Amino acid sequence: MFFSLILILIFITYCVLCKRTKKKGFKFSETLIPLILFSIICSIALGENFLIYNLTTESDPKIILNFLSYWIISKNKLSASLLNLYFNCSLAINMILIIIYSTLKILED
Repeated sequence: MFFSLILILIFITYCVLCKRTKKKGFKFSETLIPLILFSIICSIALGENFLIYNLTTESDPKIILNFLSYWIISKNKLSASLLNLYFNCSLAINMILIIIYSTLKILED
């Protein structure tokens, strides 16, 4: 949750800075591109952890492999169902952002 709030604040700040610097040529769809890229990177990180978690045996330690996944899912809550839920949610967020971007791009042009 804390990670999501930080991302929202960074995105709002980025939009305000783009609006101030581009004044007349500002397009909201352009501000979504970094958010979409970061969302895809987070999905890859979560997918990597989900895959490794499900491929390890019972005797192997269950660990989080990268810092993005660690920020999204804390280590003390780690389970296969939670990793699956976060991975599926991140894929849904990616699709929603891409649809919003496409719609805005069509409407702005």
